[in-house]
Amino acid sequence: AVLYTSLGCPFACDYCCINALAGRRGVRYWSLPRVLSWIDRLVQRHGVRNIRLDDELFILDPERVERFCDGVIERGYDLNLWVYGRADTVPDRLLDLLRRAGVTWICLGIETASDRVRRDVHKTISGDIRRAVRAIQDRGISVLGNFLFGLPEDDRATLEETLALALDLKCEFVNFYTLRAYPGSPLYERARLEPGHLPPGWEGFSQHGYDAQPLPTRHLSAAEVLRFR
Repeated sequence: AVLYTSLGCPFACDYCCINALAGRRGVRYWSLPRVLSWIDRLVQRHGVRNIRLDDELFILDPERVERFCDGVIERGYDLNLWVYGRADTVPDRLLDLLRRAGVTWICLGIETASDRVRRDVHKTISGDIRRAVRAIQDRGISVLGNFLFGLPEDDRATLEETLALALDLKCEFVNFYTLRAYPGSPLYERARLEPGHLPPGWEGFSQHGYDAQPLPTRHLSAAEVLRFR
């Protein structure tokens, strides 16, 4: 099953359209009693034990995460949970509790190895990405790392740097995406003013379709980005 326990995100990365979908910047939460009642229903009525919590950032408010985990642990369900976080929103003190509650996968938006490239799209990550990933894996939790090739300041050297980071981290699963100017994102508003930066049809926004059309960077063509990916 897939559940949302919140909508939205407090961050404003240029490439992301989540806040357009959620209606505004920020996070709106369903109450934890209601969320836990949904899990009760899935487990008791339907025998579900694999649940993906699809919140943009489930691991954001440590106190709320603690109360959620306590509620799941008290119920004694043998769950297999998937959640999303950031490398700088997953404190070590929560990891053992998350694992006891059944979290076996944490998905991290790592995007790039370059601080310069990341700052250019208003995504900052405080702390050490490598240390954060190792801490998660040391608790027996698998990491899905999302990497994004073709951010506006990417050049061949930063793409190689990001690939080297991905190889070094050894996440249990990775996604290698290329940048799209998704409608609703700040990048879209800029790309729509540049001839040829937007695909002619919706198929071009697909990450894996034949007509996939990523954005060029300030240093590389869209074809070079796609070829590297």
